[in-house]
Amino acid sequence: MTRTAEIDFVADATKPIAAPDTLRAITETGKRMLKGLAVVADLEERLKTAKAALREIQETQLPDLMESVGLSEIRLDTGQIIKVERIISASLTEAKRPDGIKWLQDHGHGGVVKMETTVSLPKGKTIPGTLLHKLEALGAEVVVKETVHHSTLKALVKELFDSGVEVPLDTLGVYVGRRATVK
Repeated sequence: MTRTAEIDFVADATKPIAAPDTLRAITETGKRMLKGLAVVADLEERLKTAKAALREIQETQLPDLMESVGLSEIRLDTGQIIKVERIISASLTEAKRPDGIKWLQDHGHGGVVKMETTVSLPKGKTIPGTLLHKLEALGAEVVVKETVHHSTLKALVKELFDSGVEVPLDTLGVYVGRRATVK
């Protein structure tokens, strides 16, 4: 039963209006909710700005400054160690997936490529077996696509970088940067 089916609008219209104290409490609580929403929105925006500023310090300013004097780590007078480390991320976008998978296969890394199969069956149909022709006979739409999990790709790219293999950054959606971390 839907929510509107539970409401008797005629009966509700003839009910006495809530006491003024209750209406005042509802109004004040509603206003507090609106203030709370505004505070949360403001804090989320400030957090977003603070994270962007921190990322600029961690990934650009501090690594550049330390590199300019040949340091990869430094101990602060607080005892904490700041260390600059290489960061790598890799992810095949839908548009780059075919070229990225071809490169991986052509260069002996086809083992990280997985086949992903999605099956959409008509309502009321169940899968009687696992064979493709049985699925198609049921009228199922079968989609098969090759994928590479981003963590697997990232690990492979890091391994290839470490062994000096030239990797097509754009094709594989690779980002290589540096990040200062506190140890």
